[in-house]
Amino acid sequence: MQGHLFLIGFMGAGKTAVSNALSAMTGIPVLDTDEQIRMQEGMEISDIFAQKGEGYFRNLETQLLASLQGQELKIISCGGGMPLRPQNAALMQAAGNVIWLTVSPETVFERLQNDHSRPLLANRRDPAAIAELMEARREAYEAACSCQISTEGKMPEDIAAEIAAVYC
Repeated sequence: MQGHLFLIGFMGAGKTAVSNALSAMTGIPVLDTDEQIRMQEGMEISDIFAQKGEGYFRNLETQLLASLQGQELKIISCGGGMPLRPQNAALMQAAGNVIWLTVSPETVFERLQNDHSRPLLANRRDPAAIAELMEARREAYEAACSCQISTEGKMPEDIAAEIAAVYC
């Protein structure tokens, strides 16, 4: 594998599950950016958004990406908004391969309808509202990624095998 492997995509696309499956398959360690920021800040992402704002959180994401330069290879499960900043996309592309895991709004709704820990879904509790946010992010995801893989109807292990066949 040349460089880190970044998994990007909308909330509920399966980035964490696929990262863990890929790590189990390859032995390459996983870094979950949201989890890393939670530990670093000592608070939940929703609390960071509420108390310090989205801009503060996005700055933490950029700092985390910059810190990955020169580190041992990792599979990196990125927060859903990480590729929205062009500088983040550039940092990811410079450090490895970026895989966009795609998913339908209906699947996101099914997977996350009872998850209240995601601040950007607080007022988007139906597939149509989720689709709007997904469409707003589509261009940034496309610009950041090396390739796209649909997660619809697939097990995380199958998606991990697809990725491993090309990148590992």
